[in-house]
Amino acid sequence: MVFGQVVTSLEVLVRHHFSSKLQRMSAILRDNHGRVFVVCKGSPEAIGERIVGKPSNYDEKAQSMAKKGLRVIALSVKLVEGRQLQELSKNRALCETDLT
Repeated sequence: MVFGQVVTSLEVLVRHHFSSKLQRMSAILRDNHGRVFVVCKGSPEAIGERIVGKPSNYDEKAQSMAKKGLRVIALSVKLVEGRQLQELSKNRALCETDLT
């Protein structure tokens, strides 16, 4: 469930492929309820710089898991308002900011 409703299908509208330099990738998706949102994954450091309301123990937890030899990948999301879609589709940096 995403945002309180069961999601049964997703359509990829825009895909920003993984960049090792940026340490992240993202996509803009539309779900079966017509909602549009950005999903982003990458290194905890790269994602941590782009999320709002980052938990106080975020960095410590990521470092702790990495020290245990675990591969750590951070995930984030943001809901896209109607008019934002066109702007976010053209601008990767803007697409990958203000994430939750």
